Formats: sequence, structure tokens, C-alpha cells
Amino acid sequence: KRRRSALVLSHHPLGARGELGPDHTAIECLKKGLRFGFVAASDSHGLLFHHGIGRKRDPFGSGLTGVIAGRLGRDEVLRAIRTRRCYATSGSRIVLSMRVDDQPMGSVLAAPPGKPVLVEVEVQAPALIVRVEAVGATGVVAAEEPRNNLARLRWRIDPKGTFVYVRVTLE
Repeated sequence: KRRRSALVLSHHPLGARGELGPDHTAIECLKKGLRFGFVAASDSHGLLFHHGIGRKRDPFGSGLTGVIAGRLGRDEVLRAIRTRRCYATSGSRIVLSMRVDDQPMGSVLAAPPGKPVLVEVEVQAPALIVRVEAVGATGVVAAEEPRNNLARLRWRIDPKGTFVYVRVTLE
């Protein structure tokens, strides 16, 4: 006789699988004050780097995480993820660097909300960069369309809240 297990609700602020609602998107969690780095992953069905090919028609539909670390090693990569020095892509191998008021991505700044900050972004991409956006609590607070494979941008912005992140769109 099989026993049906009871649903155990998570005490994690993001909830558990099956408990997530529209207020559990990344932007809503950032608005609530949660701090995290963006990561993406695949179960390897789309990207087979050891063969240099992808099984899917669009192998770029599989997520990748980029980290900014001093060295390539397990401890350094984990430290970069834990300190939010990481970013997610949908599979495109972009190189992204972001600084806010000369602090690296993932930093918590001492500046009070509502004070303008200097956002510096550098993106290198294998395809044409169509748009780079700075996103704050109210949505897009700055944007440019570099139409190049390399973009170096500087914005003085008020993120209208306590966070800002960068979104890159490729052709």
C-alpha cells in the first residue's frame, strides 16, 4: 500500500516549488529587499560543450552563469556567487562587468536610496548588442542601443529604489 506524502511548505522567503506566485519574480523579490546574484543553468540537454555542439535547434535557450572571480577555482567561483559577483545568460557567452559608484556588481552601497549613482557597464558579446538597460524598482531607468559587439556605457541614474541590475539584449 502506497502512502501519499503530505505537502511540506517551505520556510524560505522565495517559497518552494509549486508555491510561487506572481509576486515571486526576481524584480518583486528585489523590491522586498532580498539580495541575490542572478544565475542560470541547464540540465545539459541543450549545450554539449565537450562535443562543441548543441542538440537543440536553439542551443542558446539553455542558461549559463558568468562569474567574476580572481582565479578559476572552486573556492573562488563559489565566493563570487555568494557575493553576487555573477550574472545569468540565456546561453550566449557574454562577458559582463558592472560597477555602481566604483563598487563591483553585487555590492551593497552605503548611499541612501534616492541618491543618483554612477553605473558603469562593459559588455562583450558574440553577437550584435541591440540594447543594454539599467533596471531599477520602477523598471528601465537608462538604456542605450550600441549596435556593436562591445559596449562601454556610463550612466548617472537614480534607480528609484534600493537596487539596479543590467539587462542585455543581443540580435
